[in-house]
Amino acid sequence: MDGGAAGGDAGKIFVGALPRNCTSEQLQNWAMQYGVVSSAEVKVDQMTGQARGFGFVVFQDPAVAQQVLANNDNNIMEGKKIDCKAFGAPATNAGGKGANLNDPTNPKIFVGGLPKTATEERSE
Repeated sequence: MDGGAAGGDAGKIFVGALPRNCTSEQLQNWAMQYGVVSSAEVKVDQMTGQARGFGFVVFQDPAVAQQVLANNDNNIMEGKKIDCKAFGAPATNAGGKGANLNDPTNPKIFVGGLPKTATEERSE
């Protein structure tokens, strides 16, 4: 196991907005057009077994990962634009959507896994 997180993740990218039926094999095949792929994984919902719409690709050469990121406006799979970002990059508040959860001055938190019956309540 590589002890240096920065060194081990240098060629790793996040790939979001994947087609609903995308598999790890399809993601790897897409990424191989850029260079040698060490690994590709589409994240799957453990309860349903369905793809969650994002994954990770690790390129053998970190320069290839940078090439993919530079080409982000043209990254398309099955006719759908996909969103590639550097692994571990802080979230941005692009277009007013969401909040930068890595900002220590941000008072918001993300809470996931709530049941559909959950409601919003304000405490004073």
